[in-house]
Order: sequence, then C-alpha cells, then structure tokens
Amino acid sequence: MVAVLPTTDGGSVLAISGTREVAGSGIDDVVELIQTGDLIDGAAVTSIEQLVPSPAGGREQINEECQVAVLLKLEGNRDAIVLATPDLRWGVAGGGMWVPGNFTLGLKPGPPHKLTLDRPGAANPQDRVSIEGPTAATKLWLLALGDVGSADLHLAPAGPVTVQEKLSLKYTSLLDIPAGAYISAGTVEANDQSKIFVRGKLDAGEVLINALFRLNAGSEVTTASMRSHGTVELEAGSELTVTGPAGLVNDGVLQGAGTIVGDVYSSFQVITGFSPGILSIVGDATLAAGNHLIMEIGGLLPGTEHDQLNVSGLLTLGGVLELSLINGFVPQPGDSLNLLAFGSLVGDFDDVVLPALGPGLAWDEAALANGGVISVVPEPTSSVLALGAMLGLMAVRRRDPTPARCGRISPAGTPGPATPERDRTS
Repeated sequence: MVAVLPTTDGGSVLAISGTREVAGSGIDDVVELIQTGDLIDGAAVTSIEQLVPSPAGGREQINEECQVAVLLKLEGNRDAIVLATPDLRWGVAGGGMWVPGNFTLGLKPGPPHKLTLDRPGAANPQDRVSIEGPTAATKLWLLALGDVGSADLHLAPAGPVTVQEKLSLKYTSLLDIPAGAYISAGTVEANDQSKIFVRGKLDAGEVLINALFRLNAGSEVTTASMRSHGTVELEAGSELTVTGPAGLVNDGVLQGAGTIVGDVYSSFQVITGFSPGILSIVGDATLAAGNHLIMEIGGLLPGTEHDQLNVSGLLTLGGVLELSLINGFVPQPGDSLNLLAFGSLVGDFDDVVLPALGPGLAWDEAALANGGVISVVPEPTSSVLALGAMLGLMAVRRRDPTPARCGRISPAGTPGPATPERDRTS
C-alpha cells in the first residue's frame, strides 16, 4: 500500500508499507518496494526507473545513507522521485569491508534502515561472516549481528556508527569496537555466546548483557541503564558510566579492576581485580544476600598485591566473602589487609570463607564489618596457653622454699653474721 502524507510546506511525502518479493530473483531477501499499477495520489504508476544503475552481480546501488532512489512515471504525465531506505542484508559469503556493494535489499522501507550482518546460507549458528568497517559515518535504525549464522563486526575508527533503535547480537557473534572507533545505540543487547569487546567508545540508552561484555583499557562506555545476566569485565583503565537511578544491576558476574561511575546492585557474583587489582565504584554499592564477593591476596599492598573493592559512597554488605591466597604469599602474625574502602558502611557478610593459615595463626575479622580490614593474629588457644604458662612460671618462682642461709662475706674475707630468715607466713 502506498499513501501520501501532506507536509508543512504544502508538498507531500510517500509513505510505503508492505513489500513484495521479486519472483525468480534467486535472492530471498530482495524485494520490490513499488510495482507498476500501484496508485499514488490517485494516479497509477506506469514505469519505474532506478536513478543509480545497479552494479555487476545484480545488487542494488545505494547512497552513503544506504538509500535507493527511483523515478516513478505516473498517469497524466506526472512523476515522482522516491528515496527509499529498505532493510539490508550482508551479501558476501566469507567477509569483507562494509561497503554498499556488499548489501542486498531487505524487507522494510523506512528511514533509516535495518542492516543484518549474517552468513548467507548458513547451515548452523557457528557459520560466520567477518566484516570490517564502515569507512564513513553511518546511520542505521537497527543493526543485527547474526540471524541464521553468526557475524563478526570489527568497526573502523574512520567514522561513527549510529544505531537509533537497537543493536543486537546472537549466537557466537562478535562486536569489536577498537580504539578510536565510536558507536551509539538506543539499546545494546547481547545474547547466547556472543561477545562485545570495547576499546573505543560506546554510548547507549540501555545495555542488556546475557553474554560477555568486556571493557578494555582506555575504553569508555556510557549508558542510562544496564542489567547483566552474563559477564561484565573491566580492565584497569576502563570506565563504565551508568547515569540512571537504578545504576548497574548485576545478576551475573561482575569482574575486573576498572571504574564504574554510578550505583551498583549485585545479587550473584563480584570478582575484584585481575590478580590482583582495585574495582572502583563512584557511587553506592549493594552486595545482596545472594552475592558472592571473591578476592585474592598475594601481599599487603592493595591493588598491586591484593584485591580491593573501593566504593566512594555507601557500601552495603551481604552475602558471602571468599578469600584465596595467590603468588605463594604466606601471611604472618600482625599482617593487616584493607580489603574494603568506602565512604560509609552498613551490614555484614552472611559468611566469610577464608584460606588456611600456618600453625598457631588465625584470621581476625573483628574490623571487617566496620573498617573493611582483616588481620592475622595468633590463635586464641595458643595465646591463652602461652599466658597460662607465663603465669605458672611466675608462681613457681615466688614459691621457691629455699632460704638464703649463707653468711655475708666481709671485705676482709671473714664470715659475717648470718642473715636472719624472713617470716614467710602469709
């Protein structure tokens, strides 16, 4: 169906809905947007002429905005130019650069288009296509990586990519945003075993992770909201900013040594550092009852020798804390480890799992829930026994029954008067 929509300047805009497949095209995703005989503003279309010739191979030529221009001849010696932005599909079996000639026409017109990157004729989701680009700024309505197969998209730093509605990944697809590259999207969603690697910059209204989302050193990710049921990794030097009031809601694994600007709520697992490191949260953090905080200890210096969770605002404790020793570190009596840094602290861990220490040593958790510090002390039983032994020895010495009976020696060497025995009654 083709309708005419009036515009404020007195002209009109063609609104096309519904498409038809081209019979015998041999490419199942090629469609004809308009056919002869269609009525436009009461006049039938008598002929259709593509303004930009098709390249070899039958693929439709498109402009830098991935649009197709056609000239329509209408009854009554009228004509109209239609600039359509249809859905597009990657048309190369193995891979290549993001250039218009590699696309075939898809199904839905409408500014701007949807682009699906996929392996045409894929037999299973593991079949993949590898794509590099684009080489210039690109605007899309929807960008889908993977349909019947998987797609690897390696963005180029040459121009930003804007996805107005949704960027989605399926199966084992990969989105690689290298240093210098920039992509923005309304929603970013990664599912199945897909991966998003960010070394450049990503802006999004919403991020939904059910797969792997990794921020490499130097990367910047900004989003209004983020929820993860998968794995979010932050290398040292990376920054994730969540501007909305809900912050980052982690129902999966949150790991690393980068910086999160915004509040964090975790109900499953937080792994600080990358053997070791400091996970910094500029905001509040809540470790819910189901959370598991995992930290490693390889020395006394936070960040370089042992992990630390650093929260600038309110840190609410809950769930389980699990510590392990690394790099051959052997804790000694008096060692003190600052595991938690915070603006303020409430709550406590439901359980603390600690590594074994040497004979006669024990962990002291007394300052953990109020100062974020855990220490190594002598075992309480050893201290009591040692104190008892000292007191017993002192008592034995005070009860020595042998009096001093020797006479004092005079300067001339003659015996002096005997020292009288003290009254030992008590």
